[in-house]
Amino acid sequence: MMLIAISVLLGFVAVAVNAAAQTDIYLSTEKSGMGKIPIVVNNIEPGEGSSRETAFYITRVLRKDLGFSGYFDPIEFESGSDTLAAGLTAAAVFEGRIEKEADKYSLEVRLLDYLSRETIFSKRYNFRGSARRKVAHYISDEITYFLVGERGIATTRLLFCRREGESKDLYIVDYDGHGLKKLTKGELAVSPLWIDTKRLLYTCLLYTSPSPRDCK
Repeated sequence: MMLIAISVLLGFVAVAVNAAAQTDIYLSTEKSGMGKIPIVVNNIEPGEGSSRETAFYITRVLRKDLGFSGYFDPIEFESGSDTLAAGLTAAAVFEGRIEKEADKYSLEVRLLDYLSRETIFSKRYNFRGSARRKVAHYISDEITYFLVGERGIATTRLLFCRREGESKDLYIVDYDGHGLKKLTKGELAVSPLWIDTKRLLYTCLLYTSPSPRDCK
């Protein structure tokens, strides 16, 4: 038996998430020292046709993304107010409102400077329900970019190979372990490599019987 390698190009159909910028950037903050940046993350408000569960889900994922980034300390206002507890301050305030029409959602978000309440950025995201977790990741990376000046990691996807019996298949997963998908079935996949955000390349190993000429 001979082992041959075949390079395979695989493309993805991206989940549609349209983001519309609504305002310019007025100001930004920077991370100083080793401390985390406190940021108020308000619960997204459910608007017309939207459920409170969907609004809370996106808010919860966003808070986890920001906390996991290592840059931020997500905090909340005191109950029933728009201020923090005595002695606390924050760099910025996040707020949003989500509405639903038919099977599509529209989420408007704003990031404000905590002291002046001036707008740092404001955007609208249009998406389907299956993309709500991805939208939260996008927002987290936007906040990281505008406040820290670096691209966040929340939209990162990981490629890896896992052996199952005699096969070794290719998988993809979000950076936080969610959204695991199996991309091949019963193959011997190795050396996966991202080409861009929608395409990847991997090597598939195949066993084949040698021809009479190969045996000479």
